[in-house]
Amino acid sequence: MIADLPEVAGGWRVERIHVGQHDFKICRPADPDALLDVATDDNIPYWAYLWPTSYDLAAWILESESQPSGAVLELGCGIGLVGVAGLTAGWQVTLSDYEPFAVQVALANARLNGFPNAQGSILDWRESPPQQYATIVGCDVTYERADHKPLLNLLDAALLPDGTAWLADCNRAATEEFLTAAREHGDEISSRDLPAIDFPDRPKSASVVRRLTRRN
Repeated sequence: MIADLPEVAGGWRVERIHVGQHDFKICRPADPDALLDVATDDNIPYWAYLWPTSYDLAAWILESESQPSGAVLELGCGIGLVGVAGLTAGWQVTLSDYEPFAVQVALANARLNGFPNAQGSILDWRESPPQQYATIVGCDVTYERADHKPLLNLLDAALLPDGTAWLADCNRAATEEFLTAAREHGDEISSRDLPAIDFPDRPKSASVVRRLTRRN
């Protein structure tokens, strides 16, 4: 248990998650479903789950030979595995989420893995971001159709003119609709399959990362 995190229904657990050549210590709710008992329709604790694509995106970040040239914003950081992988790879990552508790947990996990000065931001996609970023990365952020327009507007406002967004998911049902909207919005999109990595206690997934840039 991490001393500066309050108790949650079902308690906490700290586990080691092996990604690539790295072992991460990740603190997360021991029983995320227990949080549903106190959830509301407007505040479902999706942040408390370690989604399959987050493993794949974390592995891709750690294995990538390219280095973002400036500040990086992670959208929907949840418990922080992807953001911690980015910090480990040398990225200047700000971990953001709509849920303040998620940001608190993600920053606690950053500290657990040797990044006491990691930056966090509580971010509502319907509001102007505090700054612009060279790179934006997000994992499983397009599954809610109602979020597509706010997300596209945020990318417009938060990306530098020559910036790049990398959005990964496992081909969720709403993703193609988001990609269509993004093209109509003026984005160039390319896709690449993420390697299907066999992590313990989790089957291999079919994750894809999309690169979004502004059309010239």
